[in-house]
Amino acid sequence: MKINLGHLKYAMDSPRGAMMISLYRMANIASRARKKSPVHNLWAAPLLAAYRIATEIIFGYEIPAACHIGEKLFIDHGFGIVINKNARIGRGCRIRHGVTIGCNTLPNGEQGPSPV
Repeated sequence: MKINLGHLKYAMDSPRGAMMISLYRMANIASRARKKSPVHNLWAAPLLAAYRIATEIIFGYEIPAACHIGEKLFIDHGFGIVINKNARIGRGCRIRHGVTIGCNTLPNGEQGPSPV
């Protein structure tokens, strides 16, 4: 797996945002790995549990590890951010505090992707 930390140079104006993005990227790698093989659950499940506790309980934001976020995401302040797991956020997006990104509801009532 390729790990790209180029976003850190872009996000250093907001250390909290850089930390949020870095935690998300690590959790996203774990989320993708555990879908490939059940063996990866040995290391991915504890990491994902720690990620969820840290983000939702300690830091107060919700960015699911399974959502798709492009490169050069910039998060200002990072308080009260909620992103749906089906959201697809493109390259170079900037998110400020208090933002909720939901999803589209499909005709059958299920949650669908929500491109941003």
